[in-house]
Amino acid sequence: GENLWSDSLWALYGLDPHRDRACYETWLQVIHPDDRVAAERTVQDAVQHGSELNAEWRIRLPSGETRWLMSRGRPIRDAQGRFERYAGIVMDIDERKRAEETLVETEQRYDQVSENNRTIAWEVDATGLYTYVNRAIELVLGFRPEDIVGKKHFYDLHPAEGREAFRKEAFEVFARKEKFVGYNNRCETQDGHVLWMRTSGIPTIDGEGRLRGYRGIDIDITEAMLFEESQSFLLTCGMPSTGKDFFESLASHLAQRTGADSVCIGRIGDGGKNIFTLARWSSGALRDNICYPLENSPCGEVLELTYKAYDRDLRAIFRPCDLAPLPDAESYAGVALHDSTGLNIGLIAVMARQPFGNLPGIERLLRFVAPR
Repeated sequence: GENLWSDSLWALYGLDPHRDRACYETWLQVIHPDDRVAAERTVQDAVQHGSELNAEWRIRLPSGETRWLMSRGRPIRDAQGRFERYAGIVMDIDERKRAEETLVETEQRYDQVSENNRTIAWEVDATGLYTYVNRAIELVLGFRPEDIVGKKHFYDLHPAEGREAFRKEAFEVFARKEKFVGYNNRCETQDGHVLWMRTSGIPTIDGEGRLRGYRGIDIDITEAMLFEESQSFLLTCGMPSTGKDFFESLASHLAQRTGADSVCIGRIGDGGKNIFTLARWSSGALRDNICYPLENSPCGEVLELTYKAYDRDLRAIFRPCDLAPLPDAESYAGVALHDSTGLNIGLIAVMARQPFGNLPGIERLLRFVAPR
């Protein structure tokens, strides 16, 4: 049927009232082809139920330009309450939609950068309760944003040991409404691993000068600290003044920094059949050195591939007897040691009864210390 279109609506559609006909078919042809089916369904559903029309869609002008429009309409009924027609308005919302699309793209780019840099953006209220976290928290700590927002305070993510002191120190800053930059602190992941974070934040203040909360970022610096500590360790370890064996000190250092239950540093012997440990750390202490076979073991794969890791399910792949020196290990990472000619002479292996929390970081750490 015929429609009544205002002069401004004709202009929005880019049509000529002297040449074109104001009707449903003309309107449908103006709708962008990708939106046409959905727009038609929306209008038909509204007409069928006699409900208000509230919709957004794109149109394609005769010039080829695409614009966003918003349509709002209410049903007009006769004296008996029967539906007759719609009366409404159509508005150009193209600028708003473009801004929304730009904002979404910006947020997506920021999320990608944050995830690549392992940077968590956050906001908390004056009590420390999270009101916002970005998606990077799932990558870094294993929590989904919906697990955190409105449910946890920032200090809940600190390990139990030292949590109260951390909370007290933070709220002293809150009371002074001060910003803070580069504060190093620990966070516990969902699976119980501890990471080092570098936190910066600024206060948010309401119009009357009252603290609303804080917003800021947490940067995962665990790996950077591991490398810094390992570099310092390598510079001093084994010096005569320390009175410590280099390999034993290295095994202890790697156990503490990777969270491994077992660390072995060994040389190849018996024609490449066995490993003779030079240092062995197991279950919290240095242990006596042992000899174990390479055949059918993850250590044997290390010497073939230079580096090999298993994040989990180690016992489903290897027999316990082939998992020396930790038969009940769940995860494993090992790197080969070479002489100056590139020949395999030994290996470093770390093993744990639980999956490692940061296997890529452990790989980089092992590759860093191996040439030393």
